[in-house]
Amino acid sequence: MWVAVLVVVALAVVFWTGSFGREARPSADSPSASTGERVRVNAADVARLRLLPEIGPGRAARIVEHRQTHGAFASPADLEAVPGIGPAIRAAVEPWVVTKPPEQATE
Repeated sequence: MWVAVLVVVALAVVFWTGSFGREARPSADSPSASTGERVRVNAADVARLRLLPEIGPGRAARIVEHRQTHGAFASPADLEAVPGIGPAIRAAVEPWVVTKPPEQATE
């Protein structure tokens, strides 16, 4: 009986922390492992922003809202002005974001 209770508790912890049974998230290696594409944070919608590591639906929506309210991001460091994004998350997404306007970007 106790073994069954422990198994249930262990599974509950795994599901609660999001370690299992969660939508697959991109690795920190790339948001699009097959193409290596970078995400244009000044034009991307919520779905595209979610390709970035550590960016779920809430953070993606806040990025779009911040961009609409305050204007384009001049650099990846500007993402730290978005609620819920600090230095660690900015560092995780920085290699995969483009902040230049489309006419200036060469990627």
